[in-house]
Amino acid sequence: MDWGMVGAIGGLLADQTGLLLWMMSKLDSDIKGIATEAKADSRALNARVDMTQGIIMRMLENQGK
Repeated sequence: MDWGMVGAIGGLLADQTGLLLWMMSKLDSDIKGIATEAKADSRALNARVDMTQGIIMRMLENQGK
């Protein structure tokens, strides 16, 4: 086995490792982006539920008068 073959194998391993690290980084950023969107959707839904509960409470208070 000569040094050229060792260099070629090392280069292939380095390329595969770099590609794997890039894919993991991209997946991590995609997951974080989805989590951020889910939090925003959850906050919006909670705000709508709070508003609906407020409307219902006012209606019940008006019925009691």
